[in-house]
Amino acid sequence: MPLEKQRTDRAKVVEALDLILVMHLIWSVLRWQLDLPGLANGIGIFLFPVVEVVAIIYCLARTDIRFMTPYVFIPVAFHVYMIARHCFNGDIMSHGASGFYTLAFCLFCMPALKKEELAKRFHVFCLAMFWLSVAVSLLSYISLVFPITDAPTQGGRLQGIMPHPNTLGHSATYGLVFGIGAFLLVPSSRAFLAAIVVDALLTVKVLIDSQSRASMLFLAFTFILLAAGYFTYWRKALPRWASRFIMVLIILVVIAVVACFLVFAVSDAFRNFMLDTLRIPHEDSHSTMEILSSLSSSFADASNRDELRRLTIEHWKDNVVFGVSTKAAIVGFPADISDNSGSHNSFLQILATLGIIGFILFVGMYLSSLLFLLKAAFTSRDGALRTISIFSSAMLVTIAFDSNYENLLYLSLAMMVLAAYFLLMTGFQIANLTKRDR
Repeated sequence: MPLEKQRTDRAKVVEALDLILVMHLIWSVLRWQLDLPGLANGIGIFLFPVVEVVAIIYCLARTDIRFMTPYVFIPVAFHVYMIARHCFNGDIMSHGASGFYTLAFCLFCMPALKKEELAKRFHVFCLAMFWLSVAVSLLSYISLVFPITDAPTQGGRLQGIMPHPNTLGHSATYGLVFGIGAFLLVPSSRAFLAAIVVDALLTVKVLIDSQSRASMLFLAFTFILLAAGYFTYWRKALPRWASRFIMVLIILVVIAVVACFLVFAVSDAFRNFMLDTLRIPHEDSHSTMEILSSLSSSFADASNRDELRRLTIEHWKDNVVFGVSTKAAIVGFPADISDNSGSHNSFLQILATLGIIGFILFVGMYLSSLLFLLKAAFTSRDGALRTISIFSSAMLVTIAFDSNYENLLYLSLAMMVLAAYFLLMTGFQIANLTKRDR
């Protein structure tokens, strides 16, 4: 086959793979709304894993695209062990889907890409996350008026078209941050920057109405890390108009935060509104120190999560090396907590149900990807790769923090787990490109 024909075919194949990624993101949200029964639900879960496996087989058989070695073995080792443990501890029938789901997705993201292909895929993924989250937020408010979903609120908190208020909060914040990532990578559109500003206001509204504290913390820490990236790299790398605009936005956000603290200190009405939004127990007679103490303990406790963590560790001690079943890991938990969410902590849940071996494999995968990204963030001379590396490393740090409050990385089929694993596989793509350059 002529060389030019090979290049054309490769370009079309990579574009098709990118399209499958976008469709998978959309399906991860749409599937919640269909309420598929029995077998149909299983088909819905495995639909895109099957599509991804078929696409991988086609790439290996009919194109020059190949897996990145040895990096592909890192996520494979964790997933094979996880699936094996689910088989032996009796979880395969209830949680086997999640293992195959993320394994297929990781493998789908592991064929080696060229620099321009990775940059384009990353931009497309960021755009898809952004616009999908905008749609979710808008439809969630529409659901308050029209019967899109049966229960748009839960305990007075907005959950919209998502299964839980925290899921809605994470959808909004993840999408906003990925929108920022899309602009940092391709800062060519003033209209898109304006869309990000509008979505930022919409996201604040979602956070107030969903009262998702974990999402608030995630957004705050991500903003701080991205601001650090702006002052150390993007301030000079971006076009002047974009750099100045972002500087103004950062200043306005800082002013808004300082103003909130000042008004919080002097206005009883605003203080009560903020404490109610944060779901912090308080009385009008409480002093400032008592309020701050309640605020600190509420975030540490996080709706009795400290007790869930304690019980999870106790259950893990029953089988330190290999872990216990997901059912055994939630013995003594409140009845409304499923074995999917468990301790609401991805790392503890992995430790308890996969043991120290599974924990080491997962943390090894996470840290190795993060270290590859951090190295490229400081050393890469390619502007696009450096932007992807800085953004992805910042996101993985905050996702790791966020995963101490929510079980987003394990036994989950939500779009947030796709985003996290996409970033992890991006770290290996960066490592592979760096190795090839040497």
